[in-house]
Amino acid sequence: MQRLMLFIIAILFLIAGVLTLPTPIPLGAILLAIGLGLLVMTSVTVRNRLRRLRERFPELDGSLRAVDAYLPRNLRRALRLSAPRRPKKDDGQTVS
Repeated sequence: MQRLMLFIIAILFLIAGVLTLPTPIPLGAILLAIGLGLLVMTSVTVRNRLRRLRERFPELDGSLRAVDAYLPRNLRRALRLSAPRRPKKDDGQTVS
């Protein structure tokens, strides 16, 4: 029941975020990030899809990282779970 309520609240935040996105104040981006954070907390499928979207669209990843500082700690943690996986850096050593 609690997951269903969080899911409904997340959808409402997403709708409000989309509606307020064109306003000059960046409230829409914050509402979208809150909605995505709640969805990521309730669904592993959403988390994996959001991770793939963030890998595919660096602009989306940058926007979510920019809004990260304004979110409550638990939502920040949830969005970080969907952060793109960074490839391991090569140390430059070659095997001969």
